[in-house]
Amino acid sequence: MPSTFTPNLNLELMATGEFPGTWGQRLDNNVFSILDAVLGNTLALPLTNVNVTLNTAQSQNNFIDLSGTLTGNVQIIFPQIGRTYFIRNGTSGNFTVTLKTSAVGGATVVIQQGQSGIFVLNGTDVLAVSNTFYSPTLTTPTVTGSLTVSSTDASAAANPIIDLFRDTASPAASDVLAQVEWNSRDSAANKQTYAADDVQITSPTSGAESAVRRLWSVISGALAVRFNIGAGLYSQGVTGGDKGAGTINAGAYYANGTALAITRIFDSGQQTITSGAALTLPHGLGVQPKLYMAVLQCVSAEGGFNVGDETQWPPNGSNDGSGSANGYIIVPDPTNMNIRFGNNNPCMTPMPRKDNGADFDPTQSKWKLVVRAWG
Repeated sequence: MPSTFTPNLNLELMATGEFPGTWGQRLDNNVFSILDAVLGNTLALPLTNVNVTLNTAQSQNNFIDLSGTLTGNVQIIFPQIGRTYFIRNGTSGNFTVTLKTSAVGGATVVIQQGQSGIFVLNGTDVLAVSNTFYSPTLTTPTVTGSLTVSSTDASAAANPIIDLFRDTASPAASDVLAQVEWNSRDSAANKQTYAADDVQITSPTSGAESAVRRLWSVISGALAVRFNIGAGLYSQGVTGGDKGAGTINAGAYYANGTALAITRIFDSGQQTITSGAALTLPHGLGVQPKLYMAVLQCVSAEGGFNVGDETQWPPNGSNDGSGSANGYIIVPDPTNMNIRFGNNNPCMTPMPRKDNGADFDPTQSKWKLVVRAWG
């Protein structure tokens, strides 16, 4: 009976009594040598733009090392066998390498440039091995397809945590920390960064550490920072930069494509009310305010009002017929809020109590004026 061969490694299975005097050499050549290659040999495979169909000898290797400058997309076509390979893609050029078997309709894998991995054949499909790592240290890894980071922690604590740690002994202001990039190809097959997200240190001083998170996008071929998150949110290049916690500083504001008429706000803070006096408050709006108002803020409780309460103070007040006036007037201009208090002493007019609505005369020293304007 003639020899037969195994379906995956093509090892010779000699029939009983065959090849007297030479069976040992055949066993060495057609079994042990092949097993040795499968367990340890390397196939160096240079690529250009031509698909490569591996022959039996080429498929009997452990490590396949791809190299060369690609000038077109290339397929590596394996026999329809069951095998496990370690493969490294060391090619260059803006094209892809696809691993597949000669079977029609089998699953394929695109091995990225710079990627090394373990790949399994089942006779029809090529599959990339998925590993579970516990606290691994990876140097410039490439992940093909989707990456899921999961945790079974049932507590309220944050988990899982992705820790992007720049472990430097000399941190400095302006250092840019880990950057996340969103890349793809452009119409000329060039790799292009379309958006990015990074963090820049503004102060590494222990106890006073500060940083700004920067959001990038590419517009008309230019990748640039568009928005920053520090204490507040501010657009790149806007006058004044970060205006502090809870603020947004941008060049313009729109609602459904229409520029908002009011884009800047002025708050004077508490001002002393002095009968007959004038206040000149620079508002910094750059234009004459379109809307403005004044409020009274309570600084010492009275009339049922608590410290910190505020209420509107109607302007202009009244004239008592003696030539003295109560209240105040506001005259805005493109630079200042100009306030004049009535010359009656006190100039504040009676108002309802907060607790029961009864009339009472406020004590001028227990109140402050706050002027707000919008431009």
